[in-house]
Amino acid sequence: MITHQTQVVDLLRRRWWCVPNPNNPPKPKDPCALNTTFYRVITNCQGGNGNGNDFIGDPCEMTRTLLEDPSVMEKVENLKEQSKVKGDNSRENGFNVNLDGTTSGIIIGGKHSVDLGSTTGKQGGYHNHTPVGIKMFSPPDIIKMLHYALAQPNGNISNGFLGMVGSEECNTCPGGYKYHNYIIRFSGTLQELGGFTSQNLDREDLMIKYEKRKYQLSTNINYANYQYGPLNSDGLEKLLFDTLKSMGIEGKVNLQRIENNGTIQNITQNSNGTTSATPCP
Repeated sequence: MITHQTQVVDLLRRRWWCVPNPNNPPKPKDPCALNTTFYRVITNCQGGNGNGNDFIGDPCEMTRTLLEDPSVMEKVENLKEQSKVKGDNSRENGFNVNLDGTTSGIIIGGKHSVDLGSTTGKQGGYHNHTPVGIKMFSPPDIIKMLHYALAQPNGNISNGFLGMVGSEECNTCPGGYKYHNYIIRFSGTLQELGGFTSQNLDREDLMIKYEKRKYQLSTNINYANYQYGPLNSDGLEKLLFDTLKSMGIEGKVNLQRIENNGTIQNITQNSNGTTSATPCP
């Protein structure tokens, strides 16, 4: 539903327009997206009240371009392999993607974390979680993504991203493993981003809530492989949305799941708390 005649944003495709003719607004690049998405108002166009710098990029195009880069592909595969390692060599590794599209080398981390360093001059980063770790972004991961977004030039805050890959053994999966590969981007305004990143967040308290919520979800077999077992994709995605709500940034982060065949799924939360996946065109 178009709620404003002179400015609309396709939330699925994440592109904005300043409409010169309010009686004949342009359609999204993919007209079929009109069947499955909705619109919101932006106030930064033709005399609006915004600052004019809150460009909202297309996460489908941005993620597709990112993952088609040979260097990124190679390093994500490296992280997938690392995500399966157990014992003394189990650790979180990662890499950064620079503003010019080049990548850093693999950054060696510790048992439960990796320091990706300064976000200055970076588009974003990617890292793996370990076999014993939760296969979803933690509160510190989300905070890191916000700082990548803040580091983007020219107000292109949705260019900032953080990726994560984890794995679990799976007897019915190709190669014996199921991979959990996700990317998050900030989808709010620059003003909102500045407010979030200036908060003095209690990371320890957020992690306690995160672990507690993970346990609660594991009691429900709709969200876990078995009761009290590892969370399935639905459980992991619900955990993220619940965590965003507890952090006060509900509705301000785009979540994408990358399938093994390369399909990019846009994950959204329904009004009843469940999640839905919509593939990128």
